[in-house]
Amino acid sequence: MTRFEIYRDGASFSDRDRQGSGEWRWRLVAEDGTVIAGGGASFATVAGARDGIEGVKRDAPSADIVELA
Repeated sequence: MTRFEIYRDGASFSDRDRQGSGEWRWRLVAEDGTVIAGGGASFATVAGARDGIEGVKRDAPSADIVELA
């Protein structure tokens, strides 16, 4: 099942020099585990990340595809 995941930025880094901001991000993951989309913004709270996901779910069905050269 394709799913949205919410995760803390930098949570997967063990190297102290590469730790992220500690803010929340989201990504859309395909059934096979491939990340197919990610939010560019970070959020201070999980609720903020959820709001970002809801905005994508609401707006994406009617979004135009624009090819940039």
